[in-house]
Amino acid sequence: MPFFGLGLVSGVCNGAAGVGGLPVATFLTAMNLTMTELRATLVMFFLLTDIILLSTASGHGLLNEELVWQSLAMMVPMGIGIFFGSRLFSVLPEKNCAVGLSVCLYFYLRWVLSGQGFRRSPDSFSVKKR
Repeated sequence: MPFFGLGLVSGVCNGAAGVGGLPVATFLTAMNLTMTELRATLVMFFLLTDIILLSTASGHGLLNEELVWQSLAMMVPMGIGIFFGSRLFSVLPEKNCAVGLSVCLYFYLRWVLSGQGFRRSPDSFSVKKR
């Protein structure tokens, strides 16, 4: 039953603000998982939610060429971040990784709740019809 409630809360957060992973990450950090298990679970969760998001957005005509180019431009810095993050994960002790994840979740939650994560230009809300 806790997983149903977690899924419901995650779905509501994702639908309302696009931050469905935050309740899942918070829940998983409270479980008795090793950092390797936690990391693998979060990677799988985000992969599956991204596939669902892309399918849904595509079905509603929200994907366009500009978005594809912006996404491609972000892949290089993201790849660099993944490279360094993976190196840190393999070097740091598990306790430090858990503390680091908790600190990241805290600041991410503060950022989202402050409204900074939702400020966009008025043009970003327009949907181009085919």
